[in-house]
Parts: sequence; structure tokens; C-alpha cells
Amino acid sequence: MDMMALLGVVEWLAIVSVLAAVGLTVALTLIRRKMRRIKLLHQEERNLMSRQLQSATADTRALLNQASQIILVFERYAPILLFANQQALEAFGKDTTAELMDQFISRPDSWLPAPHRLIDFEDWLQQARVIGTERKEWCFRTGEDDHLWVEATVSNTAFEGRLARLFAANNIHGIKTNQIAEHLRNRSLVGIMSGRPLDTVLDTLSKLAEVVIGHSNCVITLYDEQSATLRPSGSSPFVKAFHQLFPTIMSRYGATSIGSAAYISGRVICENLKTDHRWQGYGSMVYELGMASSWSEVINGRENNLLGVMTLFFDRVKHPTEQEIAEFSSVVSLASLAIERHTWQVSLEATLSYERFIRSIGVRLAGVTSGNLRQDLESILQLVKSQYELGGITLWERPLQEDCFRPIASTLAGADLTSPGLTFTVDELKDTLGDNATSGYVMPSDSLHQVCARGQEKRPVLAVPLLVDQQTLLGVLTIQPRYFYVAKATIDYLVMIGAMLSTSMMSMRLLSSLSQSVEREKGAREKLEGELSVARDIQMSMVPLQGEFRETYKDWTIEALLKPARAVGGDFYDVIRCDNGKLLLVVGDVSDKGVPAALFMAKTISLINYLTKAEDSNLERIITKLNTELCDNNDSCMFVTAVFALLDLASGEMEFVNAGHTAPMLVEPFMTPQLITGISGPPLGLYEESQFESDYVKIASGASLTLYSDGVTESFNAAQQEFGDERLVSVGYRANEKGNSFLTTLRREIEQFSGYAPQSDDITIMTIQHHSGAL
Repeated sequence: MDMMALLGVVEWLAIVSVLAAVGLTVALTLIRRKMRRIKLLHQEERNLMSRQLQSATADTRALLNQASQIILVFERYAPILLFANQQALEAFGKDTTAELMDQFISRPDSWLPAPHRLIDFEDWLQQARVIGTERKEWCFRTGEDDHLWVEATVSNTAFEGRLARLFAANNIHGIKTNQIAEHLRNRSLVGIMSGRPLDTVLDTLSKLAEVVIGHSNCVITLYDEQSATLRPSGSSPFVKAFHQLFPTIMSRYGATSIGSAAYISGRVICENLKTDHRWQGYGSMVYELGMASSWSEVINGRENNLLGVMTLFFDRVKHPTEQEIAEFSSVVSLASLAIERHTWQVSLEATLSYERFIRSIGVRLAGVTSGNLRQDLESILQLVKSQYELGGITLWERPLQEDCFRPIASTLAGADLTSPGLTFTVDELKDTLGDNATSGYVMPSDSLHQVCARGQEKRPVLAVPLLVDQQTLLGVLTIQPRYFYVAKATIDYLVMIGAMLSTSMMSMRLLSSLSQSVEREKGAREKLEGELSVARDIQMSMVPLQGEFRETYKDWTIEALLKPARAVGGDFYDVIRCDNGKLLLVVGDVSDKGVPAALFMAKTISLINYLTKAEDSNLERIITKLNTELCDNNDSCMFVTAVFALLDLASGEMEFVNAGHTAPMLVEPFMTPQLITGISGPPLGLYEESQFESDYVKIASGASLTLYSDGVTESFNAAQQEFGDERLVSVGYRANEKGNSFLTTLRREIEQFSGYAPQSDDITIMTIQHHSGAL
């Protein structure tokens, strides 16, 4: 029983185990099936999410590609480009994001210089990552010679499930270009008006032209009238390379588009430099610089005179639009203004220099002697040649009772002035130049040219007749240009020098004539001395108190001294009481010396006195009308330098005009004496259209003002040392000593300095002393 029971228990346990195993198997099977169903559901969800993400990414990219802005997406922690929209790819000229990253973003040499380098861009991105967002104007290189200005914003974002930085930019290239152009335009105007060097201003205008006309290289060439050539100006790399190829360009058709434009005085556009007939033989040279086409505009002055040519070069075929022509024309106008203003400044400086030079020539001519005639004259002609950059000068004289000219002095090396073939007649000269010409060219086709050319047969020779009383010919100057022609301004000065030579030759001829007979010479000399004595008396009677003036007013003392170097001279002074109570004080100096200067001086004093009353003491009108009167019928080209001072004795205020004269010296208490070198106009009697501006100074109590002629500062001692401005200023410290006449002090200092040396020029001094108390 026990055994049976045990077996029954075992069987029951086995059945239970089997049932449990079956149940477990069924349960595991059910679990596995459920797990597979869950896995399938998760896979479907992931696939759905992936499809949704891909769709969202595609939509985002499509949306960014439709944006009008330039969009770049970078990784958050490195400048690695993840995405570039279509506008960005087009702006940088790339096809794909990867190409943009490989060929531009990751290459430092593809970026512009600081502050637009790759490292600058990375720093900016880093700053935006820290702060969150940043805004900045940025300039990218978009090609070999192209760039693009944008206004950009960088901000943190997420892109396609990754942390990123978003770069969004608007194209402001046109606005920025206009700003840069406006800045360059203003800078050039400031440079023009402030008198900066011409090359600097033209460099700025070249940059301006390159900005307003993109993809261009600008070259400005300046015209030289004497050599009829154009010279490149500028310091840019392209201009330097161009200058190496073309140091100068002839002003003729076919000598590049620049020379062609100058020749026809109009616009020249060449779309193919290699084949265009206006680049005959030169196109391949400039083609080496990578240029394919050019556009030249002439730079004309206000009188339509040629100043230069402004040329743009392009590396592609280029034909300008109407808008580009208008913009470039405005730059050309600025270049015209800059060149004309510079030319005016140089001309003014040259005029002052030339006038001083002419006066020095007058001094030298006064010292020419018959015993050393040729050497003295050739020394003077050599100075004229160097001053005006001429090729050579020959002085021809017409002997008495002859109708031909013979050379008496020349700067030409090895010139044999005794050769019998060196002569030509008065009729030959008149037939070539005309009866009353003051100057003219002897052309190679003229019969006279063979005698005058002297080794330069192919160039014209300038002839300046030396006339007396507009009819009698004493001689002629023949001038060989260093280039092809002599500048017009130089011709005017040569005519003046010719007039001085004719006066000097006339004087020498008179002296020579007087020396033919001792008795005749003695009689003529006595007669001349008598006439000069009368002339001196007449001249000195025309200045107040006959050359030694002293007048006292309340708190004022005015003194004046006139000491001619010869019996008669050209210096003068005057003190005129005006209707309004003011005093008109004048100190002047007529060019040349002797009787002609004295006559011109007498005319000047008479006109000053008349105009002072007629113009109601209006200083600028007085001087303007005086200049007009002196210019009228002034065929001898004499002129006057003068200082006019209108003094208000009550206030000490003084209005003065300096017409090419020496600078007045102002001495104020406890101050260093100073020469007033402010506004100075041209001399009187030379140019009818001259303008004169007033300057103002106050002579305070205890101060003094000294007016003087150049005979003071140009007084020489026996060692040929000049008294000069420094000694004048040094003596000026004694101007305001109490109880002291500064005129007497200055006169004594000059006499002690000069010693026994002869007085070379007239001396005129006027002192105006304002005393600190009543006299």
C-alpha cells in the first residue's frame, strides 16, 4: 500500500511537472509573440519619425533656399559649414555646400585682409556663441578681384537635430560702395581745397573711379604742353606697372587710347586693345598686364585747355553704360579741378619767383659795362636759360646805321659770333613775325630759320624783338626751346626781359655815342647832369617834404625818407589826408631805374592822389583802378610794387594791401618784431585782371609799423653781403625806444653796414610810431 501510494504520488508529480512545463512553454511563446508585436510597433514609429524628420529637413532647406538673405549654418563649436542656401552659393560662385567649405571657408588665403580674415570671422562666431547673437557689417572675397559687403547676424540655433550657429546676411554692397565713393569724393575735395600734393589727390580720385566703375584699374596721365606728352601719375601697383611700360605717351592719334583721346580732345573707348587701331603697336604691351579693353576721357580746364587724360582699364570686354559715363564724368571733373588748382598755385609761386628773378636781372643789367660786354650779357642770358629751362639763347644787336642783326652774346656752347654768315636783315625778321609783333616763332620752313636754329634745325625758334618806342629795332632775342615750344607764360616774361635788355642796350648805345668825342661827351654830360638835376628836383618835389618827411599827430609820429641810388629813381612814398580823417600811407618801387622809372613814378603818385579823392578812400577800389590805369598803354612792361596802408589815428586800426612789395615790419611792446607776410597780390601795371585783397592789423599803443623798399634789405657792403631780413628784424628791437627816431636808427645801421660800397638801389623807409602817451 505504501508502495502503491508512493507510485501514485510520483505519477501525480510527473503529471504536474509536465503540465507546468507545457504551461511555461505556452506562456513563453505568448510573451515572445507580444514582444515581436511591440518591436514591430516601435520600428514603425521610428520609421515614421525618420520620415517626418527627413520631410522637415527638406522643408527647412527648401525654405532657407527661398529666403532672400544669404544663409550659412555652422556647427556650434567649430567653423564647419553644415548648410549654405542657394543665395549664398550664387554669391560665392559655388555649386555645393561642400565646395563652398573646401574652396573658401576653410582656406585662409581666400579671405580678405584684416579685419575680414578667416581668424577674425572665427572670433566673431565664438563671440556670438557666448553672447547668443551678434550683428556686424562684413566683407567677403567673392572672386579674384571681387568682394561683397553684407550686414550679417550670427545667432545660436539647432539644425537637423544638432547644435548650430545661424549666419544670416543682407547684401548691402551697393550702399557700402556708395558710402566708400562718397568718402573718397569728400576726401578728394578736402585735399583739393587744402592744397594737398597733387599726386595724393589724384590717387584718391583714381580709387574713386575704380569704386564707381567696378572691375576697373584707373590711370591718370598729366599733359605737358612743352613736350606735348602725357605722364602717368599715381602710386597704385597697376599704375606703377603701367608706368614701367609707358613712362611718357605722345599726344597723337594711335599712341594708345590715351594719346588718341588727347589728340582728338574727346572720349575714346577701345573694346579690344590688341586689335584697336588707336593702340597701334602698344596693345600687346598693356595686354601683358591682363587688360583687354580701355576707356579714356580727356581732362579739360575751364578754358577748354588740355590738362590730362583719365583712363579705365578692364580685364574683359567693356562698353560703358550711360549711368557709368555720368558717374565717371563727375570724377573727371574733380580731377580737372584738382589739376587746375594745383597749376594755379604753382603758377602763382612761379610768378612771384619770376618777378623777383626779373628784378635781379634788372640789377645785373644795370651793372653791365662796355668793357666786359659779352661776358656780362652771356652771364645774364645763362641765368635766363636756367630759370626758364630753355635750350639756348642768342642776343642779336642792330648796329647803328645798319639794317641787319649781328650776334653779340650767346649761351650756345662753342658759338662763333664772328662768323660772317651769322646775320639777317630787319626786313627778313619783319616778314617772318610781322611789323609790330612782340614775339613769334621762326618755323623750319622760314628762310630765317637756318641762321637762328644753330644745331636744332627741326624745331621752331622763338624770336623776341627788342623795340624802342614800338618802332625802332635795337636787336632781337632768339630762344631755342628745350622741348618743342616755349610755354606761353614764359614768353610773357621773356618779352619783359627783352624790354629790359632793349633799355640797357639803349643806355649802352647812348654811352658809346657820347664817348666818341671828348668835347661832345663833356658837353653832353654837363647837359645831362643839368637835366638830371632838374629831374631830381622835380621828382623829389612830388613826395612830401622832398624826401625827408616828419609829421606828428596826437600820440603818433610818422617819418619817411627817400634816398635815390641815382640822380633820379623809381622809389616813392606819400602821406595823404583823407576826407574821413584817416591817413593813406604809401611806399612803392617802380621797376627799372633812372628817368623812365621816375616818369612812371610821377604818373603813379598823381593817380594815387586823384583816386584817393575820387574813390572816397576805398582802398581796394583805389588799387584796382590804379592797376588798370598803369596797365593801359604800358608797352614797356614797367610795373610798380607798393604797400598801401589806410590808418585810423583814433583806433590804431590799419587796412593795408601789399601789391608784390616787401613785407611791413610790425614791432609790438615786449614782442619779437615780425614781418607781415600775409596776403600779397601781384605788382601793379602788369595784369589788368589782377585782384587785390585787404589785410588788417592794429597798431596798439606803444607799437610801430615800418614800410620800406627792397633797397633796404638789398643793401650790400664791400664784401657783397646783403643787409637782409634778419638784420632788419634785429634792428627792429629798437623801434619803440622812448625818445628815439627809428627811421634815424635804421638809416644809420644801413649806412654803417654798407660802408663805402655804392648804393645799388633806391632806399625808401616810412615809420609809423604809436606812442604810449601824449607827445
